[in-house]
Amino acid sequence: MRAHERVLDFRSGTLSRSVEWVTPGGQAVAVRSVRMVSLVQRAVAAVSFEVEALDTAVSVVLQSELVANEVASPGVGSGADGDPRTATVVGPVLVAEAHDHHELRSWLMHRTAVSGLRMAAAMDHRVEGPAGVRTVMRARPIWPG
Repeated sequence: MRAHERVLDFRSGTLSRSVEWVTPGGQAVAVRSVRMVSLVQRAVAAVSFEVEALDTAVSVVLQSELVANEVASPGVGSGADGDPRTATVVGPVLVAEAHDHHELRSWLMHRTAVSGLRMAAAMDHRVEGPAGVRTVMRARPIWPG
């Protein structure tokens, strides 16, 4: 890693991160991200990623996912480590009701298995790049992406 900076801006309510990184193949890449969560609408969050080749053209693969009922890694959220902040894994708690995608937009709708409360999550992408940039979008009951 050539450079790394992370800035929490309380005035704008954003967390910005800049990284300059050299890939295992030797290409230099800059990655910038800005994240925010609305204080007014707490269910609204946004992330912006920018990837820039610094020395030469590079092939970039970005993958974004919305995942429901994700299986925790061993030791994460198990409560077995004695940390009172971690919880016991209780298994799938969401039941898929609907999912779809259109162009670069994708969404999931689930209900909780016990109480029946509904929740939805969506994502949208804006992709800019040289001619020939290819995008692929898929959606399944547990994840679009």
